[in-house]
Amino acid sequence: MIISTAFFALKIRVIKMRDLTYIKTSNRELPLRCSNFVLEKIQDKFENLKSFEEKLFNKKPDIKFLNEFLYMCVYEGLQLEALIENKPCEKLTPRDVLVLCDLTVYELQVELIKEYTRAFEIKN
Repeated sequence: MIISTAFFALKIRVIKMRDLTYIKTSNRELPLRCSNFVLEKIQDKFENLKSFEEKLFNKKPDIKFLNEFLYMCVYEGLQLEALIENKPCEKLTPRDVLVLCDLTVYELQVELIKEYTRAFEIKN
């Protein structure tokens, strides 16, 4: 079956609006996405989501942990953004992401919690 280009473009725009959020920094917006692929990487590293959630929702945030999760979500967001816009994926290192992200530890934790919980929302 041949799918028209217009239909495909419309479908991609819907995906963009629904599945890609941005974390705002003073310099730019970084795309975030906690996809099933990210969840799989989390499960591989932490053995289960419960131990991951204990670290994510902890009142005393683990900065190294938050930075690693931030990079996973930004990298996945950049991948999706490149796919949607039909362009090469921007290459950012974990250090680049940390330099660009000027949020406080607690602001970062809140944004990552939002993105993580969004991964479990039912999307119509």
